Formats: sequence, C-alpha cells, structure tokens
Amino acid sequence: MPARKAPSPEEAKKLFLSYPNKKLSYWAEEWGITIERVRQIKLESGVGSKFDINIDIVKKIADKIEKGEYTLTSIELYDNFPIGREAFMTWIRKSKDVENLILKAQETAKRNKLNPENKECKKCNSIKSIDEFTKSQRYIDGRLPWCNICINNVLKLKKNLEKKHVDYVKKKNLLNHLLWTKITKMD
Repeated sequence: MPARKAPSPEEAKKLFLSYPNKKLSYWAEEWGITIERVRQIKLESGVGSKFDINIDIVKKIADKIEKGEYTLTSIELYDNFPIGREAFMTWIRKSKDVENLILKAQETAKRNKLNPENKECKKCNSIKSIDEFTKSQRYIDGRLPWCNICINNVLKLKKNLEKKHVDYVKKKNLLNHLLWTKITKMD
C-alpha cells in the first residue's frame, strides 16, 4: 500500500471548499495524518475553521438531548451532524441563544428521566404507561425497570419450577425410601 500524503495548501483549499461539511477526522483518515495536522493545513490554505452557527443543527441536537437519546458530551451525538463536539461547545460559548436552548433541553431531559409519563420495559422492550410499573425507591424514576405483566410471568414460571422441583424431591425421597426398605428386608 503506497504511503498517503497530505495535499499542498492550494490543493487542500479546493478540497475543503468542495466538501465544506466533511469532518477533519475523515480528511485525516483519507490523508493518513492527524486531525490536528488537517486543522493546521485548513488554516494554512486560508479556509479557516467553520464556526458559523447553524440554528437548524442546534435545534436538532437540542431535540436529541431533550428526548434523552444523548447527553451533550456524548461523542455519538455528533456522528450525523457536520460538526464535532468541540466546535459545538464553541457555538455554546459564543451564543447565549444556543446556550439557553441546550440548557432548556437538558432540564427537560432531566425532568423526563426523574418523572416520566411512559417507560420502556427492560424485559419485553415495549413502551408502557408509568402506571404499569411497580414503585421502587431503588431506581431514579421511582419505578422498577420491568412491567407488572413481565414480573407476573416470571413469578408464575418460578412458582411452576419450584412446584416441579418439590414434586421431583418427593418422588426421589419416595424411591429412596422404597429402595432402602427393599434392601433392609433382604438382610
């Protein structure tokens, strides 16, 4: 495999302008250099950093945070956006509107986590009303992670297994008794 090398600043400028939303990490992988070196080449070529605040992207990220899908610091949150975590943090520092949107989304996510209306059962994976979960102080939302139907099914299964085990033990003891009686009569 031939060694890859970074393009000259003139070539890089054409590439950066052709693909303005391509992340530095993709360029780094393509050219076989570090992300920091790509950033330096971008500055040398005169393209500079892309920190123009895009309110549509901010709203989409805030929506994902509000739904509780991701937190602000989750790297995976930024995978489907043309901006990385550090650049987004810069947007937050530069704009009070962006900061307020994100803070509001975080507060909503926290409120929903502490007092949800619906919840996903960890056993059957269906989303049900919070009333279908038994109360418990052990969990942050105050409810068990399994719905009442799943808990009842497991309890029935356990009861059946215990009954089968008791029947097995009784039969085993009866056989042992009969065998012992037979052996003692032979003597």
